[in-house]
Amino acid sequence: MKSCRKILLFFVVLICQCAYSQDLRPVIVQNGMLVYKGEFGDMLVYHSQHDVDQQEGKWGYVNKKGKLVISAQFDDAEYFSDGLACVRKGEKYGYIDSTGKIVVYYYFDEAKSFDPKCNLALVQRSEKWGWINKNGDYQIKCRYDAACPFSGGLAMVKLNGKYGYIDVSGKFRVSCRFDNISTFGENGRALVEQGQKWGFVDTLGNISIGCEYDDARLFQEGVAAVKKGNQWGYIDVEGNIVIPLQFDYAESFYKEKALVEVDEEMFYINKRGEVVK
Repeated sequence: MKSCRKILLFFVVLICQCAYSQDLRPVIVQNGMLVYKGEFGDMLVYHSQHDVDQQEGKWGYVNKKGKLVISAQFDDAEYFSDGLACVRKGEKYGYIDSTGKIVVYYYFDEAKSFDPKCNLALVQRSEKWGWINKNGDYQIKCRYDAACPFSGGLAMVKLNGKYGYIDVSGKFRVSCRFDNISTFGENGRALVEQGQKWGFVDTLGNISIGCEYDDARLFQEGVAAVKKGNQWGYIDVEGNIVIPLQFDYAESFYKEKALVEVDEEMFYINKRGEVVK
């Protein structure tokens, strides 16, 4: 029975190795077994003899062969990114290298993985957010009430109750003057809200389409769904109405079609506003 169990778990290890390309993967010790931290759920791997002294409920790292190479000692652990992994001991987060050596000490209340595109990591200290480099030095000081990781070279931040965008140097590209914002989407446009009305800004902070809509969606396939009053329609990147506001509900275009609703009937339209199958 034990040999059958080992064979089954061996195949699970092989499956996991094929499914993931990372050199090291976080695992937790549970009931004398190592449990992978998987994207779609945890998977068991065989718990070899030299691992039996690992701490129950603690996280460590295994290599591609399923061997525990960084002992189970962390209260939480993330995948390696840009050569470092974010780990937690007690209530504080820090970063380790692939040998398990602590590179950035446990100093932060919250922390995210390093972004290989900008070599920075988003961290929180004393309820404020900022970014550090791989030496643990602040690239952007913790001064923001909320923040999101960089995407396309820009990051959403919140300061004094308003939202804006900064670049990797910490310079404002869009000042914190909006009540709400989205990530940048297609055509370099992001949704912004002022006074309960929605519009669009570009990556330079220019309001490309004024905040005049009651609701709106990001641009997709060159057009965006917008709402005035109770009616939805579509505009182009210049703000011109390309499909009149006539729908009770409208979704973004996908593969040249969009789902809309009129009088509780739902159907698809093309970019000319014509009904299609």
